[in-house]
Amino acid sequence: MNATVQEREAVRLALYQFSQRAKDIMDRLPDRTDIVPFEKMKLRALYTALKEDLKDAADRGTVAPGWDKQNQLEKDYFQPAVVDALKLLRARANTNPITSNWLDCISSSRQIIIAYMDNLERLGS
Repeated sequence: MNATVQEREAVRLALYQFSQRAKDIMDRLPDRTDIVPFEKMKLRALYTALKEDLKDAADRGTVAPGWDKQNQLEKDYFQPAVVDALKLLRARANTNPITSNWLDCISSSRQIIIAYMDNLERLGS
């Protein structure tokens, strides 16, 4: 594989950002039995944006919009990570974030992204 350090860092950073967005949502969910309407709207917006951005990234296959051609790291790590992560976000955005399975879906999705990041890190070692 002939990947540059910049390509590896771009893929790592893009995956890290998705992971952190998922973590942000997860951090707002545990140990809650109720949620006020404003918080519910905010969580739904965050979750919907995450799903849409993962879908866009999966469709485009590249780290950044406007990049014409996938590099090998995007083919091997980025696109599979976002496709697999998106598949696990099965919870519907219009459900209750607390009483539905959002936490499980987001956690599983995030673990997929982290696994691809770990594999990418081993590549650079």
